[in-house]
Amino acid sequence: MIAISYVPVIPDTHPKNLSIYQFYYLYGFERIGAPVRFPWNRFGLEYRIRSSGLGQRLIRTRYNLVVAPGVGSGEVGTYALTADGRTVRFAIDASDHAHVVSDAAYEWCDVYFKASRWESRPYPPKVRPVVFGHNYLTAALFARLKAYRTAPKTMDVVFINRILGGSEHNIRLFEALAAIDCRRLLICSVQGFERPEHLDRLRAAGVTITTWIDQDAYWQAFSRGRLVFNRSGRKLSMTWKTSALLCMGAAIVFDDRPRPNWPVPLEPERHYIDCGLGLSDDRESADALAAIDYSKVRRTIEAALADEPRIRRIAAEGAGYYDRHAAPERVADYIVRECLALT
Repeated sequence: MIAISYVPVIPDTHPKNLSIYQFYYLYGFERIGAPVRFPWNRFGLEYRIRSSGLGQRLIRTRYNLVVAPGVGSGEVGTYALTADGRTVRFAIDASDHAHVVSDAAYEWCDVYFKASRWESRPYPPKVRPVVFGHNYLTAALFARLKAYRTAPKTMDVVFINRILGGSEHNIRLFEALAAIDCRRLLICSVQGFERPEHLDRLRAAGVTITTWIDQDAYWQAFSRGRLVFNRSGRKLSMTWKTSALLCMGAAIVFDDRPRPNWPVPLEPERHYIDCGLGLSDDRESADALAAIDYSKVRRTIEAALADEPRIRRIAAEGAGYYDRHAAPERVADYIVRECLALT
């Protein structure tokens, strides 16, 4: 019999942020019959709201967004797993930062699961990789995403993103995609502090600019693409939406190989198509990007669009990966196995 409890360890965490960053994993524990037990606190209440019918209507609205920004404000959850009289303390670091963001959690726990664990970086011995699960999903939306696997593809390429996290690089990606002669849907979501000259470049390229996208419309738009373009997150993380795109069976195209990876690694040309831009960690300055050949984006997309069997194979492999390794219940299974291996 396995029992899992939330143990407050980190001071100054924000309960709404915890419920958002930890939702994927908490939902997974519920799915395997080991729901997390909470002391009476707002974190548990926020999670229950997010799991309810009301939460399904609130999630990914303007109300239900991460608040109190800053590392340590709610990215790391700390838990105790008890089985056969033995307790294992574990932490789940769902931050998009590559480093261990909570020294307190690391010192307290027996095993530290890191969602943005880079392949090339050394980590302390207790750190394990874990899937970076999309935390703005709901139980109802998981089912809807799977149904999108058979949705008609009315667009060749879909790219919906912000320009934060390397605005110059991200604008160049939009411009490169806009130059391809194909059916494309390019949307930039803005938050009000983007530079006017950047928005002018996007408009000149024909990119749709919006301040908000309803969650249902957001995922439905992705479902229409034969190819779905993706790029690294603000801190060069694997974006939250990667797990959701795999769930919906999207044929994902990355600008470059992501820095982090998961316990069962995602592989280029098997689970996604890689443009191979050879990017440095600096994606903001024109000098750092001067040597990048953005025409690789066009060539990669055009080659893929001309090979429908390849698109179908990538989509099927990605969906299979999700079902076997990245679904919340499979991630929960992995966490439990790693914890029990220490007992």
